[in-house]
Amino acid sequence: MRFFDARGHLRAAVLIPMRRRIGAVRSALQRILSRASSFAYFWLLIVGLFLLSGQLGGISSAAGHLAALAIAVAFTAYHLCREHRGTGFKDWLFKIAILGGALAGLFAAPWPYLRVLCYAVWMCGLVLWSPAASDDRQRVFRVAKGSFLAGILLAILSLIPSLWLFLNAFSVRFTSFFNGAAGGASLGASASGLVVLLILGCFILADGFRSKKPSSMCWVIASLALLFIHHAASQGFATTELARAVGKAAYIGIAALLLQWYLMLPTSAHGYTRPASRKARRVGALIATIGALVGALFIAGLPSLWFREPSEPPVRILLLDHGMLASWSTPSDKPPGAAFSGASFGLLPQHLRAYGHETEISSKLSDAELQDRDVVIIINPGDDFSEAEKRLLSRFVADGNGLLAMGDHTDVGGIMRVLNGLLDPFGAGLRFDSAVPAQTGWQGALQVNHPLRLRYDPGDVPVSIGASLWVRPRLAASPLLVGSRAFSDPGDRENTKRALLGNLSYDRGESYGEIVLAAACHFGKGKVAVFGDTQAFQNTGMSFSHGYLFSLIEWMVAGPPTWVPVATAIAALCFLGSAVYFLSRRLTSVYILALLGACTVAGFLVGSLLTAGAITGPPLTESEIAYVDLGHNNIANRRTLAPDGLGGLLVNLSRQGYVPVVTDEPFSASIRPGRGLMISIVPTRPFSASDSASLRAFLETGGTAIISTSWPYAKAVSAFLGALGLEIGNTPLGEVQALTPEGDPGLQFTSAWPLYGSSDWVSLCSVKIGEQEFAVVAQRTIGEGLLVVVADESFFLTEKLEGDEFYNEQTVNFLNGLLDGGGES
Repeated sequence: MRFFDARGHLRAAVLIPMRRRIGAVRSALQRILSRASSFAYFWLLIVGLFLLSGQLGGISSAAGHLAALAIAVAFTAYHLCREHRGTGFKDWLFKIAILGGALAGLFAAPWPYLRVLCYAVWMCGLVLWSPAASDDRQRVFRVAKGSFLAGILLAILSLIPSLWLFLNAFSVRFTSFFNGAAGGASLGASASGLVVLLILGCFILADGFRSKKPSSMCWVIASLALLFIHHAASQGFATTELARAVGKAAYIGIAALLLQWYLMLPTSAHGYTRPASRKARRVGALIATIGALVGALFIAGLPSLWFREPSEPPVRILLLDHGMLASWSTPSDKPPGAAFSGASFGLLPQHLRAYGHETEISSKLSDAELQDRDVVIIINPGDDFSEAEKRLLSRFVADGNGLLAMGDHTDVGGIMRVLNGLLDPFGAGLRFDSAVPAQTGWQGALQVNHPLRLRYDPGDVPVSIGASLWVRPRLAASPLLVGSRAFSDPGDRENTKRALLGNLSYDRGESYGEIVLAAACHFGKGKVAVFGDTQAFQNTGMSFSHGYLFSLIEWMVAGPPTWVPVATAIAALCFLGSAVYFLSRRLTSVYILALLGACTVAGFLVGSLLTAGAITGPPLTESEIAYVDLGHNNIANRRTLAPDGLGGLLVNLSRQGYVPVVTDEPFSASIRPGRGLMISIVPTRPFSASDSASLRAFLETGGTAIISTSWPYAKAVSAFLGALGLEIGNTPLGEVQALTPEGDPGLQFTSAWPLYGSSDWVSLCSVKIGEQEFAVVAQRTIGEGLLVVVADESFFLTEKLEGDEFYNEQTVNFLNGLLDGGGES
């Protein structure tokens, strides 16, 4: 009897309430799923796809954005056709203008945070097209407000890297506390999911704390916080990219469902405070929109006021050789096949002088050496700095000058110990590790931070295997290069055969996420920049990073003073706080939100363009500049030692006395008339009219141009070459070898195509197949210059020219002949 009583009590106390709760949850899920195709939830999912695309491994942000836009455009067209009711022409035109302008911004905006803001404006237009009595109208309005606030947050983190540094430091310490005790890893802000949590929090903040039931809001916030902790823990213990991607997808999906449920809740009548009169509302709206425009312009554009004009006196640079564990040799100092052995920096001063700077290499550090110097560059120092030398450099920086220090991974040769002893007062230093991308190579896993990110891409700063940095978070410090989806691989002091490197694979407990590779900080009136990798400034790397290096030196010498980043960070936080208050307490009109969004987009865009335009270098002053074109989607790898790379070409150009520079810009912005060399390796994007005109002027005034291509890609140059009387035939000659006039084997071609030219063209190399002879390399004079065309797409690539411990003697000699003004027949 007691048994049956106990079972009855158990059923009444536990089973029946549990069934009721399960039934309530099931009913709630059914309601959510039944409305999943409605207007509000569709747009919430689209916004989530847009904001979070690129967070998962293997999915590029560009592909995610395009997918979101394609789906959104199709849905918008359907919605307008279904929901539109007869209205006045002016009202209809105004709504179309909002939608059209926001759509144009979505496709044209150059930075993700601007696209998010344009999304908010677009949804405002969709709200105006919704029926006034529809519940979806209010829900989409809430999503628009949340997107607007999320766009501001992303803009601030992008434009004020010091605030990102604080956020990332918090994420690292938080995850270290929860994961470290059990052997898990510390995570960066994106890897831990903290950035996603903040984006989701923007929707809750914009919706207003008083507009929902407090219990519901607290429940959602607590659930999101617990979900974040669970995700951070799982990411800290996952060791494969697939596991991390699956975990992040689950985290984002569950968080999106929680946010959807929250936005479904009805809004309380007292959730907003409206001004007493219509005039007061208009004045408040005017102040808000002007404040949004001015605030965004100030945050993004203030640094542009401190970049000097290139016409001012050159920068005087001291290259301090403090027992440098490298050499100042150039490719000319090494024979073919040996140019890539060891770390060499001989081309660094050559590129600096090409911009008009004054350089001197010295092993002495004294008041006399630093007198009248603007910047000191220290690379891989092997000798300890004395206390007097440290004080001397600290005073040098504090007086308003610049210090650029760089080292390599895992304390090789004691570099980390020496540099950290010097850099500790400045708040940065090297770690005993290697920064390694989780995927193969740094492509897609490297970020250049503001303000230089507005002008330079990750490809402009080559990175190999270097040390990560520790940076003391403060408003006057910021990361310059950040490795996303990278990890910190600890060094191994026992591994003396491989320069103390670790195993270079991700193991449990190793830091993962955003890894700082280079950083800068203000100190007194001056600035210090630190790099944990020297690849970008070695001989072959300088061809890519020359522009970035010039702008970095310009920033150190004449960039904003210390109070500017501090003021902009404080202004950004005030701007974000004002936006939260206005959106949650004062904003009730979709028209005002659309105007706010447009003004904010305009402010950020104009300010960013002003800053990007201010970071411009003077023209290269050296006459013997070799421009290597990569601005026409050329088929060449930026990794110099890759088989399809440019390493062999760059070192041979240097041996012939040229200063090689890789350019991504149109010919009208890169090459200039006069002596020099331009090489374009298999361009696939057609030369524009201005490109052709600039190249023609370059040739007529004494320049030399070399173009390698093949028939499948000939469309890019056919118009330019056709006007000069040359055509590339469509008969593949394949892998062939030319013969010298003496009948000996000559140049080897991998994929040759015939050239057919007018009498102005001279064949430099031809191949004989059967009884027919085909020209494969041809040249002609144009004005005072010379144009050479090679009909083989791989002729100048590393695997066919020169690499590490190998070279093709015939191809090298032929290239040298071309650079001397002639070639073999």
